[in-house]
Amino acid sequence: MLLVLAALFTACLGGSPSDDMSGKEAVDRAKDKAADLAAETAAQKAKAEAKKASQELVNFKCTMADGTTMYFLKGKGKVTSPGGNTYLDNEGVYTVMDAGGEQVLVKFPVEEATMDMDDMKAAYESSKVTDTYDCELNVVSEADVAMPDMPIMTMDEYQARLMEGLGNMGMTPPMG
Repeated sequence: MLLVLAALFTACLGGSPSDDMSGKEAVDRAKDKAADLAAETAAQKAKAEAKKASQELVNFKCTMADGTTMYFLKGKGKVTSPGGNTYLDNEGVYTVMDAGGEQVLVKFPVEEATMDMDDMKAAYESSKVTDTYDCELNVVSEADVAMPDMPIMTMDEYQARLMEGLGNMGMTPPMG
C-alpha cells in the first residue's frame, strides 16, 4: 500500500520513483507550466478583446452584383435582397418572415448563421480585387442596421405558429 502511494505521489510530480528529478525541479517545472498556461490564457483573452474592439470600428456597405446590399456597423449587420431583409447581431441572425399574416423576425442562433462579421469583412477585402462586390467605408448609420419593431420568434415558435394557422383553416399537417 505504501509503495502504491509513493508511486501516485511521484506520478503527480511528473516522474517515477526512478527519476533523478528533485522536489525543487518538480516544483520549478510546475511553476513553468502554470506560467505558460497563464500566458496562453492572457493571450486568448487579449485576442478576444481585440476582436471585440475591432467590431466597434466596423462601418461599411457592400453591394453585390445581384443587387443584394450588406451593411455593417459596430457588431450589427443587415442584408437587403430581393428575398427580404436579414439582420445580424452578436446574439443571432434575424430574418423577416410571414407568420400567418403577421410579419415577424425569426431568430437563428449565431452558430447556425450563414453569414457573420468575418464573412462581411472578407467580402470587403474581396471587393478590392474583384467586381463581385462594390464596397464603401464609413457610410453606414445606426438607422441602416436597426432591426424593425416586430415580434421576435425562435424557429420552433415560428413553426408552431404556422401549424396553428393550418389548424385554424381546417387543415391538418401531413404526417410524415
